[in-house]
Amino acid sequence: MIPTLVGMTVARAIPTATLAGLAMGRYALHGGVVRWAAGTPAAGQIVAHLLPSAGMASPLLAGAGIITSATSTVAATAATTAATAATIGAVFSGIAAVGAVVGAGFSIANFFQSKKILKAVHATMQVAELNLAVTRAGFSELDQRLIRLEQMLREVQQTLTSIHSLLESTQRAELLVALEHLEKLPTISDDRVRIELLTHSATTLGKLRRVYYGQMAQANNIPSGLGAEEYYLIAALGQVRCYAELRELAMARSILTDVVKEWQSWARPFTRAKLLGEHPQRFLYGDLAASAPLTMVGAWLDFATDAQEGLSAIEELRTKIEPWYYHRSLSDDLRDVRRADHTSSRDAKIVYDRDRVIPALNKMVARNAVLASYEGQYELMEQLRITPGELDAQIAALTPAAPGEEQNEDESMLVLLAA
Repeated sequence: MIPTLVGMTVARAIPTATLAGLAMGRYALHGGVVRWAAGTPAAGQIVAHLLPSAGMASPLLAGAGIITSATSTVAATAATTAATAATIGAVFSGIAAVGAVVGAGFSIANFFQSKKILKAVHATMQVAELNLAVTRAGFSELDQRLIRLEQMLREVQQTLTSIHSLLESTQRAELLVALEHLEKLPTISDDRVRIELLTHSATTLGKLRRVYYGQMAQANNIPSGLGAEEYYLIAALGQVRCYAELRELAMARSILTDVVKEWQSWARPFTRAKLLGEHPQRFLYGDLAASAPLTMVGAWLDFATDAQEGLSAIEELRTKIEPWYYHRSLSDDLRDVRRADHTSSRDAKIVYDRDRVIPALNKMVARNAVLASYEGQYELMEQLRITPGELDAQIAALTPAAPGEEQNEDESMLVLLAA
């Protein structure tokens, strides 16, 4: 153990008692927050926070689902995206393995390793392309995220008019200006000016959040939907951070709760309609087995339906698959799923699902988990009456890196244990 942090114990590894609670279903892991599981007397209460340590780099915006190998005009980018999608699929297989242990109670002995949990938490952060520590979602990072996002969108704007309209909107200029001003906040010494800047920016970002939510709702394809979603989250997280830095922590947490509900109200129908589509049973065929392990298919279905059915949902999906011994009188819809008229048509569908749909499905599930972590962290800051910047400074002070010392795997996360 290392020193306490404002009433919480800080550890380098998850205690055995917490691991046992996860393995036996007493606790549940939501992104980077361990809570008492549903049905227990203390359901929903936080047991521990698993946070990236101060030295951990933030995930880069990979652009899964925005730039795709189906875009013929950007062949070089397409190759990079395909490789990224493969990496994301491999990482999420690791998350699925841990999820199977937690959900089904298999291999409990092997689960009693803090390192495995921390690897899964880190993988969730990478797939979501969001840092698990809300303290790292600062104004500077949001500004850099916007720059990276627009670089990617410009690569496909000529092929999608909806992307072009995102880049040319007047709201984009307002977002750029607001983030540029907020990025300079540490250089402002006058408290009055600082408060005025934060207040004005919070209002601007709140308005933009509403605008981008409307654009998300109107998106009719995957790239434009995920592009608008990125703008929405940048504006929303910026707005929440403004109120937190103003020490209006109750307001910040309330707005974040609204943001998560808004995001879920868009993401679940989007996942059902645009990602899973009319024939989600296609993910059970061998063509996509390497990219879509059953544990992840179950996670997609649970997220899309806001249920926790796991394998039951997969069993129901199996009933929609053609029988092994089938007749020629099958419906056209099922024949379209099982067979294609031409090999090239079949291959195009497989590539589309593998390189665009599956990364986007994984991203939705992981982002849902990370946003749940943000809610838990803002709840913590409200209780402790400290800002994100102050929390980050305290964590950094407790874990100074020795000169020239490399951070090992066990030091990539910190565990904050509730009293």
